[in-house]
Amino acid sequence: MNLIESSLLGDSALTQRSHSVGSRKGLDRIRRHWCTYMTLDVLQSAVKPALNRIAEALSHWGAAAAKYHDPEGFRIAINACIQSIRNITFSLQSQKSSIENFEKWYGLWQEAMRNDFIMRWCQDARNQIVKQSDLETHSIALASAVNDYREPPTNTFKVSPFATSHEIAVHLRNNILPNHLEEHAYLYVERRWIVDSLSSLELLEALAYVLSFLRCLLIDAVAQRGPTAFYGTGAPPTPEQFKQGEIDDTYLPEFATSFREERSTWLKLSSSAPVRIIDNPREVRSDELENANSRYQLEDLVQGLNKTKTDLKSRVEFFLAIGKQMLEMDGYHRSVVLLFDRKELLSILTPEFPDHEDKLIIWRYIAKQAKRAKATMVIAIAEAWRAPLDSEFPHRHPEHSPERIEILRAAALTNRGDGYAICIPFWREAEKIRFGKEEELSIKGVFFLEPFRRVWRKTKTMRTPNANKGKAPRR
Repeated sequence: MNLIESSLLGDSALTQRSHSVGSRKGLDRIRRHWCTYMTLDVLQSAVKPALNRIAEALSHWGAAAAKYHDPEGFRIAINACIQSIRNITFSLQSQKSSIENFEKWYGLWQEAMRNDFIMRWCQDARNQIVKQSDLETHSIALASAVNDYREPPTNTFKVSPFATSHEIAVHLRNNILPNHLEEHAYLYVERRWIVDSLSSLELLEALAYVLSFLRCLLIDAVAQRGPTAFYGTGAPPTPEQFKQGEIDDTYLPEFATSFREERSTWLKLSSSAPVRIIDNPREVRSDELENANSRYQLEDLVQGLNKTKTDLKSRVEFFLAIGKQMLEMDGYHRSVVLLFDRKELLSILTPEFPDHEDKLIIWRYIAKQAKRAKATMVIAIAEAWRAPLDSEFPHRHPEHSPERIEILRAAALTNRGDGYAICIPFWREAEKIRFGKEEELSIKGVFFLEPFRRVWRKTKTMRTPNANKGKAPRR
C-alpha cells in the first residue's frame, strides 16, 4: 500500500518473503527499536542505574527472541530476563533518598503492580525460577483462515518448537484446510511460547509489557503522575480483557510488535506464498506537489474541506464530488483513505489491491494504523464493482460477474459506530466518463469497514494507556 503522511508519499505493496524467526535482518530491525526505546532525556540521574538494569533485561529478551526455535536456549534466556527484571526495582529503591516524595509516589506504583495480573505473574515467575523450578512452557500455533472481513475463528495447535510459522502454514494448507478456501483466502499463523500460569498470552510479549511498565515508572520519577502515566485514566487490565490471548498494542513497545511479525506469517492459499505489507515512504518532490496543486487545485480543495459542515453526510458528499472530478480528469480514481481525529486530518493512505484476497489483509492493516494514530474517523473513496447476487454462484465476487458495473464509492465510519456511504455508477464511453445517479448505501453493507469497527470496539473495552503524555510506554 502507499502511504502519505503529511508531506510524505510512500510506495509499498504486498511482497513475498522467506520467513524465519530470529533472522539477522528481523532482529536487527528489532534492535533499532530498542535504541529508540532506550533514548530518554527526561530521567532523574537517580534512576539511571535502574535504566541500565532495563537494558540488561532487554538484552536477555533479545537473546530469547533469537533462540525462539531452540527450546533450551530460549529457556535460559527467559529465566535470565525474568530474574534481571527484579533488579530494576531493587536498583530504583536503592536510590530512594535521592527521589523527592519517594515513599508516597512509589507506593502508588507498588499498588498498581499488585493489582496488575501480568506484573503479579512476573513476580511469581521470578520466585518460582529462583526457589523451585523452571516455568512450564508450551509451544503452540494459532491459525486462522481469512476469507472475508469478519473476525475468523482461531484454532490452536501444539506444535514442535523447531517449526517456523511458515512451515506450519504450509502443513495446514496441504493437509487440513478444505480445498474451496484456496481461491480467495489467506491463512494466518502465529507461533507462540506460552506458560500455563499466563493463559495463552505470548511469553515475550508479556515480558515486554512488564518492561514498558517499569520504563514508564522510571520516567514518572520526574512528574510523579503515578500509574496513570501507563494506564491512562483506567485501571490495570484484567485477565478477562486478554481472554483472546492478546495484549493490546498500545501497551507494548515497538520492538515487541515487530517481533510478532517475525514469528507470524500470512500465507496466500492460491499460491502458497508467504507475504507481508511493506511501506516505503518517500518525500514528495516540489515539482510533483506543484503539478498536483495545479491539476487538482489542492489549495481550493483544502479551503472547501474547511468550509464543509462537519456532519458525516456533508463530508462524504464533499469527497465524492472531488472523486468525480478526479475520475473525469484522469480516467481512473486510486483508492484513498483519510484518517481523522475529529476534524483534524491525520494522514492520507492510498492502498493498492492486487486482487480480492489482498484486500482482506490490507484493510486489517489500515485499521490497525488508524488505531495507532488514535484516529476517530475514517473516510474511504475508491472505484469498485457492483453486481446483483446470483443464487447459482452465491460466493462469486462482483468483479467476476457478467452483470457487473463500475461505481465510485465514498464511505465514512467513526469510532462511535456512526457511518454514511454513497456511490455513483459510471460508464466509460470513448474518452469520457458518464455518471449515473447517486445512491445512498447501507453502511452495514460496506464490509471493508468491519476491521475498523472491530479495533474500535476493542479499544473501548481496553484501558488504553496515555502514550503521548509523559513519554509513556509505546515509544
